[in-house]
Amino acid sequence: MQVKNTTDDASDANLVSGLLGADFTIFDANGVRKIFTFSEPYPYEYRILFAAALSSGSYWIRFSKSGYLNRYGTVNK
Repeated sequence: MQVKNTTDDASDANLVSGLLGADFTIFDANGVRKIFTFSEPYPYEYRILFAAALSSGSYWIRFSKSGYLNRYGTVNK
């Protein structure tokens, strides 16, 4: 996944680098947090892997970091 610091087109100038796993929270539709591992294999690209198999459904990813607006997105499995 990638994180932009603007709603403009996803040019390299708008992509955020140097994020940590602590900048993200993942939870299911019932609000139960999910354990995940996090890495930045390439500049501006983040890989989130779940620690356990997930059942079908929607999962929320919350981005929260000082200096940025909190944002939510969904992932469907």
